Amino acid sequence: MAKYKYGSQVGGSGSGVDSIARGGVNDLTSKLAVTALDLDGRGLSVADEQFGAIADWNDVTKTGTNNAVIFQNASNEAKNLDVPLVIPYGKFYVNGAVDVFTSVICFGEIIFPNSQALNLFNFTPTKTPIALDETSLGGLLRGSNKITGISGYRGGTLVLNSTEVLIKRFNKDAQGNLTDPYYKNDTAVLTDNDGNILPALDCTYTDTSKLTAFIAPEERPLIVDNLRVRIVGDTSASSTVMRIKRSGVTFNNLSIHNDSGVVEPSTAISISDCVRTSFNHLMIDGFRLDGSGYGVSIGNSSFTDFNDCHIYDCRHAISGRHGKAVRVSGGSYSSDIDTHWGNDYIIENATIEGDIKYAGTDITLKNCTVTSNLALLSVRSDSPEIMGNVVIENIKVKTSQTLFDILFYANSASNFYDGFSFDRELQTPDLVRIKNITVEAPSVTYIRYIKFSAGVKFLHKPIKKVEISGVNTKPNVRKVLDIWKNTDYHQGVSYNPLVIIRDEDMKGDNTSTGYTVYCPDNSTIEDVTWGYEFILENCKNINFRCDDNTYTSATIKGGTVKRVTNVATKSKFGNGVWLRDTTIDGDNGGATIAVSANDLQLINSIIQGNVVINTLNVDRIRMFINSYRMVGATGGFVTTSDKVKNNYIDPIKFAQN
Repeated sequence: MAKYKYGSQVGGSGSGVDSIARGGVNDLTSKLAVTALDLDGRGLSVADEQFGAIADWNDVTKTGTNNAVIFQNASNEAKNLDVPLVIPYGKFYVNGAVDVFTSVICFGEIIFPNSQALNLFNFTPTKTPIALDETSLGGLLRGSNKITGISGYRGGTLVLNSTEVLIKRFNKDAQGNLTDPYYKNDTAVLTDNDGNILPALDCTYTDTSKLTAFIAPEERPLIVDNLRVRIVGDTSASSTVMRIKRSGVTFNNLSIHNDSGVVEPSTAISISDCVRTSFNHLMIDGFRLDGSGYGVSIGNSSFTDFNDCHIYDCRHAISGRHGKAVRVSGGSYSSDIDTHWGNDYIIENATIEGDIKYAGTDITLKNCTVTSNLALLSVRSDSPEIMGNVVIENIKVKTSQTLFDILFYANSASNFYDGFSFDRELQTPDLVRIKNITVEAPSVTYIRYIKFSAGVKFLHKPIKKVEISGVNTKPNVRKVLDIWKNTDYHQGVSYNPLVIIRDEDMKGDNTSTGYTVYCPDNSTIEDVTWGYEFILENCKNINFRCDDNTYTSATIKGGTVKRVTNVATKSKFGNGVWLRDTTIDGDNGGATIAVSANDLQLINSIIQGNVVINTLNVDRIRMFINSYRMVGATGGFVTTSDKVKNNYIDPIKFAQN
């Protein structure tokens, strides 16, 4: 069999490097691609005489020679020769499936009919998978980086598929029946011959009778350059254009365009049972089939990278479940990034015009511009579990909403989960960090940092740590942390969740509805064994409205306070409310401090304007040190010296200005 060099025979009829600029492919990109793939000096063209691919697609008559069998024959021969497959200039009609086993360089364009139910390109392994004895495997625990019972196969891909339930799914089909749960799955790279793997397992496998495990042996990485696919036709078969089940495939300048008018194809790219898939400068548009409509569907896979990719006009730009170590860097996405279950997603430097939804473990959003009318990040309501760290930093948000959530947890409707059980406690993040968020919203009047309260009616733990700072928007927009304590659903909590808010002008006022930190206790039976620890540093216009038994301590340091009250009368516990270096600002609408007995402590603080503190109940104040009541301050604040001596550590001092 002939071996073909790029250059004189890449197009099948003497198209040399000097003619690369012809054919609608970017000249510089094409030259670089040829140079990269010409390193071994070989390639096999589908238009060679032994195959005879014909580039005769006619955009007017919508007809052309079907090259499906020809492409497959050429692909098989490229595999035998271990050389890249070359698609020369021209428009090649391919009505059928083609299995691809080697690298590919494309100068032309593939025309694929929407009516074809088969996948156009399948990137599949060439080596036979190695079936494992599941009962002999050990270390099948979430977070494990070592699987015992495996010897050899360094560089191979470990694939675990199970019918053991990961999470029940609160989702109903068109007939109102609950859909199937999500099952446990994992992939990883074997980093040596002793069963060490990366990334760590996402799931714990307790029933090996439900587990299928195999290893795909390591194969040569593939490079696919400049492949262009155009979808045509008025009939949809809901097909997937490209299915990737082989590890180590890199796509450069891949383009998949729906040119079929009103017909909406199902999925452009599907990824499963593989690792190390990279897309550089990917372009997809026009996949909007109801119920799917995926630009890229990420299945059971690891280490998937998107670099400067652009996915437009899809129902979901990126979706799927069981993707681990996914990186989205740069690019633009004009629809949702919707992950039903993931682990370790990083989305950075991207422009997203759609909602970001997530369930699973660890997600980071950084340096992005997002246009959304739902929330910046929503935890999926059908599988509302998210673990590890949620980091949202340096984001510019555009929205037309009057109320906008930065992190929206599950569904807030009070009866949403009534009658349904996930049959286990769902996990919540160890850390939520919200930092440097700019909300551009002409109509917004109300921003919630986090909405995680009434309506989340399933067993779960409170978020362990929340850090908030640098949320900016137009003037006079109130910013609120909306959480709750409910021991009907918070059971066996062994820690005090920590909430730290810094340098925020929260725009609260002196009304019961103008709160900025809101934490009611909706429990049937009160539990005072745990509570939140609130720290607010250098924040302005704070309205702290939390039931007394929801927090062990609340420290407000610096800034200004408009109101401190509870939601309802509850048992009081903990260390109360500490105001350090803080101004209780009774100007412009007054201020109110209404706390439980012996629960207010003022240190180095100032009281100004019209301030009401529990309608003269001086026993509410536990400590008053180096604090001042400004001249002219009014309201029900006690000043008689005998009560001061009986109830305060230091007497009240009056400023002399």
